[in-house]
Amino acid sequence: MAARFGRGIRNASVGAAAVCAIVAGTGTAGAAPVYPVPPADPFYRAAADITHAPAGDALEVRRVPAPPGILDVEA
Repeated sequence: MAARFGRGIRNASVGAAAVCAIVAGTGTAGAAPVYPVPPADPFYRAAADITHAPAGDALEVRRVPAPPGILDVEA
């Protein structure tokens, strides 16, 4: 899943619910809740994390590397 937005967001992989919450802007602008990436999953960048951003901000979410047969979907 790749949703493109921009400021203050690092490459990361997160669950769809976390992405929806960020895109919807459910939270306080300037707050920085962190959605950790599961370290046990080799398809995720273990050190990556993502911080909250108001709705409309840029956000890029990627799986690294993509599992065989799975393509990133751009939202």
